[in-house]
Amino acid sequence: MLFWYISLTVHENTKRDMVFHFEKCLSNIIYKNQANMQHGGRFEIQFYPK
Repeated sequence: MLFWYISLTVHENTKRDMVFHFEKCLSNIIYKNQANMQHGGRFEIQFYPK
């Protein structure tokens, strides 16, 4: 069984374009690993905007 855990920390001083880049990469990872997540996988994303 595969265990997917991603902890993403976003600070106030983080550039908006960098945040967009991370979100786009996460979307690609989620799409590529959908089959794995459907079979006992786990995908957790945490945002700390402040």
